[in-house]
Amino acid sequence: MFKRGMSILISIIGAILGIIIANIAMSGFFGEPKSSILKIVILVVAALIFGFIFYHLSPKFISIELKLIDSIEESLKNFSLVDIIIGTIGLIVGLFLAFLISQPLLKLNIPGIGKVLTVVLEIIFYIGMGFLGTKLALNYNEEFIVFLDRVKTRDKTNIKIPTKDNKIKPKIVDTSTIIDGRIIDILKTGFLEGTLIIPIFVIEELQHIADSDNYLRRQKGRRGLDILKTMQTDYKDRVKVVDKRYKDIDKVDSMLIKMSEELKANLLTNDYNLNKVANVQGIFVYNINDLANAMRPIFIAGEPIKVSIIKEGRENNQGIGYLDDGTMIVVEDGKKYLGEVIECTVTSVLQTSAGKMIFAKKSETDKLDTNNSDTEK
Repeated sequence: MFKRGMSILISIIGAILGIIIANIAMSGFFGEPKSSILKIVILVVAALIFGFIFYHLSPKFISIELKLIDSIEESLKNFSLVDIIIGTIGLIVGLFLAFLISQPLLKLNIPGIGKVLTVVLEIIFYIGMGFLGTKLALNYNEEFIVFLDRVKTRDKTNIKIPTKDNKIKPKIVDTSTIIDGRIIDILKTGFLEGTLIIPIFVIEELQHIADSDNYLRRQKGRRGLDILKTMQTDYKDRVKVVDKRYKDIDKVDSMLIKMSEELKANLLTNDYNLNKVANVQGIFVYNINDLANAMRPIFIAGEPIKVSIIKEGRENNQGIGYLDDGTMIVVEDGKKYLGEVIECTVTSVLQTSAGKMIFAKKSETDKLDTNNSDTEK
């Protein structure tokens, strides 16, 4: 039905074009017919011929049109809704400027330039200015968004503090950070500033994990979706979902790096490998694990510490305990105190990429107290 209707429309366009061409030919080349009936006959014949030709060529025209529509649709998929809106605004501004500039020039009546050439130049000028406006708007879309955010959230007191860089870069949040969940607590403290961008492919990955056959992965995915919902509800002015995909890239980590480069944004992740790759490519990374490690209490050799021995260590007679923040404490000869809370002395602290490990031994004072109690018995 669609193709049938398009064929009829193309035939009508061909008939109109035939009438225009026949009219131009009669007035410019062959002269106007003396008989008005003859003129009407010529116009009707021209309309029928061109309509017939265009009708038979309509399948090719329709095929080209559909390919063009698919190409435009495919190109638009690479742009988010925000990019399309900003690009449209840039196009309108460019066309408006072209109108303002072209009108005085058209009234100059420059000699040697005919009407047709003037119209052609005007069309080229409009196309050029429209393209330029769209291109500039897309190139500076992030600055435009930041400007709108500043206007929206600016302080009513208008107090300006001079800084080297007032611009706060947006932060792209990856899947591991959402599943981790600590981002909610960090947002509550107010230490994390700027817009948080959630790419659509991160949400899709969360949904894929939530649908996993593995129970543990399924629980992680569902937890991640709950955390994301909380972020969108409690911080809806700061959390933005960006509907942008990269069909030529398969891995989510590679998509995150590509988007960070395009938007000139920082990356928020707990993934060790993604952290390393992003740093190599010059992308600044916020790692919640690094923040947690930095906030852990500092211990030095010789400092006393109370430890609850909860399991055996890898080496003989070692006991393992943990601080409230999850820091592992390895106690020398602590195996025999399994299930007890003992006073220890820190012997050394080892900082690894996975976190801190504290090595300790049972305090001498505690040993003396134990010996004294045995003597009394």
